[in-house]
Amino acid sequence: MQDNIVFGKAYQEQWYVRVVTACALTDDLAMLPWGDLTEIGERGVNLSGLLLATYLLSSRQYMRCGCARCVGCCLSAAAVRQFV
Repeated sequence: MQDNIVFGKAYQEQWYVRVVTACALTDDLAMLPWGDLTEIGERGVNLSGLLLATYLLSSRQYMRCGCARCVGCCLSAAAVRQFV
């Protein structure tokens, strides 16, 4: 997951931790077999729709993409996760 969140940009630990925390992914990553190093997709674990939306939001946030089209409904998914 880490590679997909960073998505080709240079890994900056402090920024990465801030993004993962802000997107409420800390607990979810802790439950995965290898944490944020867990592979997702065809050869790895599958993500629920809500977790996938939150994960996509974290990727856009890491890239500092503030475009409304990129963020879209992912914001509402993250908001729901904060209150569940």
